[in-house]
Amino acid sequence: MTAAAACREMQAAKEPGASGIRCTDKRRAKRPVTVITEESVMNSIIYIVGLVVIVLFILSFLGLR
Repeated sequence: MTAAAACREMQAAKEPGASGIRCTDKRRAKRPVTVITEESVMNSIIYIVGLVVIVLFILSFLGLR
């Protein structure tokens, strides 16, 4: 099995809990290719909302909001 075939097989499996599968494409520059899953998008949204809440809390605590 070639590396590309193994990469396609891992992407097709979409194991639960995997936030993204990184593979390299040898035809192009050797940079990782990231597959974005729904889980990683949801985690990013939750992270950003959490940061906004923390910043607003700090600003209101200091009386700057």
